[in-house]
Amino acid sequence: MGGAATELYVGQPLATVHTGAIGRLSLLLLRLSIATSAIILYECWTPKTLLSVWDALPCFLAVGSRTMRRLIYLMNVSLDGFVEGPDGKFGWTGPDEEVHRFHQKRAKEMDGFLYGKRLYETMAVWQTIDKSSAVPEYMLEFARIWKSKPKIVFSTTLASVGENCRLVREDLASEVSNLRKQPGGDLGVGGPGLADSLAKLDLIDEYQMVVFPTIVGAGKSYFPSVGGEIQLRLVETAKFACGATYLRYERI
Repeated sequence: MGGAATELYVGQPLATVHTGAIGRLSLLLLRLSIATSAIILYECWTPKTLLSVWDALPCFLAVGSRTMRRLIYLMNVSLDGFVEGPDGKFGWTGPDEEVHRFHQKRAKEMDGFLYGKRLYETMAVWQTIDKSSAVPEYMLEFARIWKSKPKIVFSTTLASVGENCRLVREDLASEVSNLRKQPGGDLGVGGPGLADSLAKLDLIDEYQMVVFPTIVGAGKSYFPSVGGEIQLRLVETAKFACGATYLRYERI
């Protein structure tokens, strides 16, 4: 058919058609298709939805560009920021089933855990807790998840560590830097002593805490003593029936 060739642009060239009878019909169908798509977008994509997508865009870009594993520091804390009281006890952080299942979900998301000596020894009870018939099912499920995850324990005094654990005695910075470069998911950090050392090396990516409505007054602080500011952004919160509140902050 005769007629000059015409290029249609919708962001970029889509097609070349002829302006004869068939060309005009093709052009009409193409315009109808574009108009229908526009109507669907107008009806389905409300301003609120578009705003949500726009707000989420930095997160998608961050995930797409992420090249290193992140270190996630999560612990139960008192309202005044302590993980244990002056007597070394932390019974006030004892989680109920709801909070326990929350920690279970977070543990499942981790690719492994990094511990200092003190918290590792506290957590080691989960190695054998499944042998007790008096333990609730949700605690047994946490034990199964925790035991399945590789754990690295940093200590100069421990003689050995348990199943699926690796003991590291020196060069924290080199060990953790190498771990972050390896393929895999995020790594959980446990223990304020280890977290303090990692924070001073600028290696912690997220600070997460479950805050219990109890004031202890003194004890071992959750927060690292870095001697300067760490700029954070609150990205997630959750409230529990027991009165505790989950706070998740990421580095800016």
